Amino acid sequence: MEPRTPPATIMTIPLPRWRVRGAENLDLYMTDQANEIDPARGHVRTAREELLVFLVIVALIWPVAAVGVVGGYGFAIWMYQVVAGPPGPPKR
Repeated sequence: MEPRTPPATIMTIPLPRWRVRGAENLDLYMTDQANEIDPARGHVRTAREELLVFLVIVALIWPVAAVGVVGGYGFAIWMYQVVAGPPGPPKR
């Protein structure tokens, strides 16, 4: 008897369902229409949602980005001074 080869299987990974209005209508697999532009899917953003997004950006994202930029700049100066020495005239 010849050994049987197992049938080829296609492994699919279930995609998470994000908690977004209209997520139940999203396609889970690539189709030939996947590159077509359909951004809204029938959802109109309300003024309340836009205000919430604005407040999240203003209250959370920008302060974290500002601290990161200033801290990174200070760290870069500190590392430069570790290598090149403190600022000022050279010692005699």
